[in-house]
Amino acid sequence: DAKYWAIAESRLSSLAYSRAGASGIWQFMKSTAEGYGMKVNSYVDERRNVYKATEAAAKFLKSNYQFLQRYGVNDWLLALSAYNAGP
Repeated sequence: DAKYWAIAESRLSSLAYSRAGASGIWQFMKSTAEGYGMKVNSYVDERRNVYKATEAAAKFLKSNYQFLQRYGVNDWLLALSAYNAGP
């Protein structure tokens, strides 16, 4: 279930931060977050905004799924598994 995805990524903490630099409930890297329209600078970090980050995570997952479809693969679980592989 996708509902456990955020638990695995951040333990549902919008303040979660990884050693690699990923941040927020969905653990977005800065460049990926910016690519999905989130602001990340010294004043604001929208990766920590649960609503904006969740919308971006859904778009990112959809993008993964569409990538797989181009190769004839219709597998949401694989798209979800590829989440940490990056764009």
